[in-house]
Amino acid sequence: MPKKVFNGYLLWFSLVGAMLALCPTLRAQDVTSDPPCQVTIDSGTAQGAPRGQSCVYLGIPYAASPAGAGRWRPPMPVAPWIGVKSFTKFGNMCPQLLGDGITAVGNEDCLNVNVFSPSHQGPLPVLFMIHGSGNQKSSNRAEAGSSLDGQYFAEHGPAVVVVTNYRLGALGWLAHAALDAESATGTSGNYGMLDQMAALQWVKRNIAAFGGDPSRVTITGHSAGTQDSAVLLASPLAHGLFASVLLDGGGFAQFDSPTLAGYEATVGAEVVTKLGCANAADIPACLRALPSATIVKKTLGPGGLFVDAYYRPNIDGVLLNDNALQTAKEGAHNHVPLIIGGDNRETANPGTFIPLPPDPNSIPTDAAYQTVIHDRFGQTVGDQILALYPSAAYPTPRDALIGVSTDYRFLCPARQLARAVSNSQREPVYRFVFTHAQSAPQVANAQGAWHGEELMFIFHSFTNGIVTSGVPWSFTPTADELALSDQMIGYWARFAATGDPNGGNAPPWFIYGKNADAQGALFNQSQGYVFFSDAATGDDKKDIFFQFDTAPFGLAEGAAFHAEVCENFWDVLVGDTNNGHGEGSIAGDIDDNAGNEAFITDADLDNDDQPQGPPGSR
Repeated sequence: MPKKVFNGYLLWFSLVGAMLALCPTLRAQDVTSDPPCQVTIDSGTAQGAPRGQSCVYLGIPYAASPAGAGRWRPPMPVAPWIGVKSFTKFGNMCPQLLGDGITAVGNEDCLNVNVFSPSHQGPLPVLFMIHGSGNQKSSNRAEAGSSLDGQYFAEHGPAVVVVTNYRLGALGWLAHAALDAESATGTSGNYGMLDQMAALQWVKRNIAAFGGDPSRVTITGHSAGTQDSAVLLASPLAHGLFASVLLDGGGFAQFDSPTLAGYEATVGAEVVTKLGCANAADIPACLRALPSATIVKKTLGPGGLFVDAYYRPNIDGVLLNDNALQTAKEGAHNHVPLIIGGDNRETANPGTFIPLPPDPNSIPTDAAYQTVIHDRFGQTVGDQILALYPSAAYPTPRDALIGVSTDYRFLCPARQLARAVSNSQREPVYRFVFTHAQSAPQVANAQGAWHGEELMFIFHSFTNGIVTSGVPWSFTPTADELALSDQMIGYWARFAATGDPNGGNAPPWFIYGKNADAQGALFNQSQGYVFFSDAATGDDKKDIFFQFDTAPFGLAEGAAFHAEVCENFWDVLVGDTNNGHGEGSIAGDIDDNAGNEAFITDADLDNDDQPQGPPGSR
């Protein structure tokens, strides 16, 4: 090629290269693709951070800040933003007190979610997590260490995991006649519940951008988050926002949801008085003028072993027409597949319900144990409880109190709700009991399966432990414990995907209210050991549950867990004899004129029940 021609080509390519460099619109379109971990949602473009095989988005707002004029009003939409907004750091916690009961933290601009989106091809099921701590503490950042980090679950489920914040304490639950007067519905309180529903509506609108399936959302929670989840199960306002519900560790006690008027006359009046606004000419204006730190410092609600949550949903005729149990009995709840369960020693965790020795409040003697029971239940009922749970039958008086309080507050109410839902819908119900005592440290191992321990296994997050006597401890799980975590995630994720936790060659988890087989044979019998009562007969065969533990128990079916004491004492005590359904004591007896015709007549919000098909057919 002549030198002159070559120089001409060189000049031409140089000019074209310069133009491409200076004009982005002329660049080759296949050089780059969309930025990683960037999604467009209804409020703008969100940038997350890659972590492992996931994209993690922290603190995405699902509603506007409720500060100022938004206090004690339903959540409002987020103002859209221009350009790309980074969500790589946790959002604000909602205002609350630290464990010292003195230091206020958080910011009212706290209505945000964390989203853990794995690289798996979607659309994936969605696990929507509501944190606990009595509706007045904690956040979507963490609970019990880092256990609400959803990355591992997202990748191994697989599923998209969403963990939400909601307004806490008086800022989230205050009900008062002055607030009723300015409300379009003539009601107040329940703002935390409205926040949770706003977050679920956000998921419906936006989760597809993260690889999630808006038609397969499972709501779950822990402790107060589970109690709130049961309210969502019962609320007509929440209809259509989720496909299944997983209730874990809810301290339901007597399902005591107060009426709006009753709650206003007690908690509402007390809170407004504490804040110095009871005699103000404009009570809402007086309340809204106060700093959030002042509100949380002055209105910390009481708590304790036998005390119902101070801040909780009220029956207002809009969000709730009755408590969750009664709503389920009537078949007026949202009919979806349900898992319900908890730990077999819920109230044993160090520092939360019953202090550990040598603290004198740890129930060191039988006399101390009897005093607690009589103080809470009175002389007559207390004597009956002491006869059923004598301290001599337990290693210590403290263990006897753990037995009483776990049955009363957690296990027997969960059984009541399982029976009520099972009786009044065709969608399946599954019950579980988590029994594993973590391997270390000794202070935790000695407590058995305590309230919240299972969260470490559900989220496969063992880095940080609970705090005992002000000293945090770490926990390194054994190989068996890591396997248990993976097994639980498998059951949870399959349930979120199909409404059935079974599959993947895992041990079978039978539907509650049905026999394991024609003879009532239980899975654990084939393993050569006995767990709880596998000699159950009649209706008790139907009171089955799935037990989560490591070897030698492992994963197994059991029957009639504490059924006798639940059926013959605690249920009777709260006036729930036979759960109001049928002959016998256990769900599943669908006989003509047996009292459970709600099941047969499909008493539902929208008659959407379908006969049960094979697993995974939903």
